[in-house]
Amino acid sequence: MAAADQTRERVFPAWDRGWFAVPSYVLSLGFHAVLIIVLAYTLPQRSLSGDKAGEDREVGIYGKSSDDTVPFAQGETRSEGVSEQSAVTSAATSPTTDGAAVVSLDNAPPVPISLPDVTSGRIGPGPAMPALAGTAAQDLLKPSRMAGGAVGGAGMAGGVVGKGGTSFFGGKVTGTRFVYVVDSSGSMSNHNAIAVAKAELLASLEKLDATQQFQIIFYNEKPHPMTLPGSVPKLLFATETNRALAHQFIRAMQPDRGTNHKDALKMALQYQPEVIFFLTDATEPRLDASDLDEVRRMNNGRTQIHTVQFDVGEPLNDDNFLKKLMRQNGGTFTYRDVTRFGKNP
Repeated sequence: MAAADQTRERVFPAWDRGWFAVPSYVLSLGFHAVLIIVLAYTLPQRSLSGDKAGEDREVGIYGKSSDDTVPFAQGETRSEGVSEQSAVTSAATSPTTDGAAVVSLDNAPPVPISLPDVTSGRIGPGPAMPALAGTAAQDLLKPSRMAGGAVGGAGMAGGVVGKGGTSFFGGKVTGTRFVYVVDSSGSMSNHNAIAVAKAELLASLEKLDATQQFQIIFYNEKPHPMTLPGSVPKLLFATETNRALAHQFIRAMQPDRGTNHKDALKMALQYQPEVIFFLTDATEPRLDASDLDEVRRMNNGRTQIHTVQFDVGEPLNDDNFLKKLMRQNGGTFTYRDVTRFGKNP
């Protein structure tokens, strides 16, 4: 073979066989060049400079939770799949001068919190009342004289049983738990006695506030305490709702039948009130010495019992069971002449 042919065979080994072969390193270089070009045009382009000439931006690390989403920029449309958290974040964004949206949590509107209405009226007894801190037991009964012709007087007109107070046919009585025991026997229909008793009872309840508790017991041959629907008789906080229910209970009561004082008093003491108002127009049947002693022992000095007597004419200078009852239980006695109440309707 001639020298020229040998040289051509080394450079182009297949030239004389009718096809052209490219060396492998040339093919590799070409393939990688094409791949680099394709990647350069397909990958998203990022601007490393600021949006404005000479503007610098802070570089940081952004943490993204599994349910986090990118805030919507102005003009974008929200899809149905966007989470509620994304909606809150988008609402909290504020536009900058160049039109971009920047999340500002400090400027986000506050999220409303649903809190219970503590001032709303409540039906029922509610939680237990706190104890009177720093008050000795002997300080709960301090004698004073009731204005208006009353005899006796623990806790009346400035006593220290409690912070709140009310009155019932007399001076102010302070305390937090009150029970009204009102005679509703047939004789209370005379001289408008029951109407006067109801009016005074309603006025006394209006002086109570929602921190004080009360119970009302009308009685004839047996006691009739105020009872909320679906509940049992108990002390009730003097909320507007409970006072409105008490008004209905009071107005619905009509005098009837005979009189049983002792059962009504014993029921009232079971509520362990600080004050009992006890009103009757019946000096008969009397509570005898054994009945009075039973009430005194059951009370054990816990409750002041203030008695109110309705009767005809001027008060007698006697020592009836109402005066003994109030004296043995740290209360007061008040007398009212029913002939001054007016005639029957």
